[in-house]
Amino acid sequence: MDLAFDITTPAFSLANARACAVASKLAYTDVPSVLNADTNTQVWIQDCGNAVVIAFRGTQEPADFVTDAKAWREALKGCSIHVGFNRAEMSVDDEIHAYLHNVPAKPVFLAGHSLGGGLAMVCAYRWSCVRNPLAGVYTFGQPRVGNATFADFYNDHEGSNTFRFVNKEDVVPRLPGVAIGYRHAGQEVFLPCKGGYVLNPS
Repeated sequence: MDLAFDITTPAFSLANARACAVASKLAYTDVPSVLNADTNTQVWIQDCGNAVVIAFRGTQEPADFVTDAKAWREALKGCSIHVGFNRAEMSVDDEIHAYLHNVPAKPVFLAGHSLGGGLAMVCAYRWSCVRNPLAGVYTFGQPRVGNATFADFYNDHEGSNTFRFVNKEDVVPRLPGVAIGYRHAGQEVFLPCKGGYVLNPS
């Protein structure tokens, strides 16, 4: 499937949001490009001509619920991060970068729905520690990933090009809770019941 990306700006783009939403859906239905059987983490990667998109599959099978449930945090580069998300992304991180070595260097977009959105943000965090900024990160119904220190670091490095779509009726973006130390990172794209969207609502 041909996905069209706008690589001219790191700002919010409906074209990039649509392409990442399609990629996030295909992560559920197409054969994964990268798969770790131990964590059941699945990743769909596509060279789209002018960009590469990496989409993480969300919760679909019992093993994914186990990953979601590991909501205690562990230290990572001075931050505190969801154990399940961190270890699931780490299980495929080397293979993702090995896969990218086999395609021409192009702008990279990360995407994912639900659990997949959390994994995309963890991947973006690791990416920002060692590589140039990503072209964009678009997630849909993503849970929180880490503590305030994580959110601050992430926003300093990838916050300007990360966009979290949040449906008003979706409970997943409210988890894990603020009361146990979790904070969101990136910019919010709020989807009210009446339609349309609001970027970074108050």
